[in-house]
Amino acid sequence: VEVAAGASVKRLYSNGFVPMATQSGEQLGSIAVNELSLSARFSGDETVNRGHFVKRHLFGRYPVLTLDLSGGIGGLRENDWSYLRPELSLDYKFRLPPAGAMRMHFNCGAVLGQVPYPLLKLHEGNATYLFDSNAFSCMDYFEFASDRWVTLMMDHNFNGWFLGKVPLVRRLNLREVVTLRAAYGTLSERNCADAPLVLPYGMKQMEKPYVEVGAGVTNILRMFRVEGFWRLTNGPRFVLNLGADLSF
Repeated sequence: VEVAAGASVKRLYSNGFVPMATQSGEQLGSIAVNELSLSARFSGDETVNRGHFVKRHLFGRYPVLTLDLSGGIGGLRENDWSYLRPELSLDYKFRLPPAGAMRMHFNCGAVLGQVPYPLLKLHEGNATYLFDSNAFSCMDYFEFASDRWVTLMMDHNFNGWFLGKVPLVRRLNLREVVTLRAAYGTLSERNCADAPLVLPYGMKQMEKPYVEVGAGVTNILRMFRVEGFWRLTNGPRFVLNLGADLSF
């Protein structure tokens, strides 16, 4: 078990792309965040690589459970808010011989209290062609916001189970990958219609679960990955992602 605590004081500023307008039309130049956090990580039989400044976890045979609790303290500075944000995450990598291995990341959480939209769960979008394993490839930045949410990301690497049987192609040591990414969240009235700040144009809550799937090839020249993603709900879309994928 690992436990960590922290505190942060920051100020978020508005700009032309991130406006901060109240329900009455007043424009705010910034909002303040005074946050305390506590995190607990539960894992078993896990190898940890400790450096001088960075500690890296190498997942073992068992799931890793992480509990995060953060809270904002209002009334200390101008334009700050009080809130509580509990989160639960589960990471698990398991092998399915002879068909490779699967990685799973599950997350759920809530924002308890009335807060401006930058403090909500802004689901991680990716509006580029670069591969990002922690974002939704077919989702735009600031497209969906939630104060209650659940997400699931699954990535299966077949480790050449199919391409390794094709003559000549198998010499390239390519690896087939498929991906499933799903999310669902809701937005309460106090953080939507009655929110302290008006949601920017294009930002909305999910009316139904968001689902995208992907298929591609990795281990290209030992380090690159190409994968196509299809958005199955909340409007069809297809994107192609390119990037480095170093897995050990």
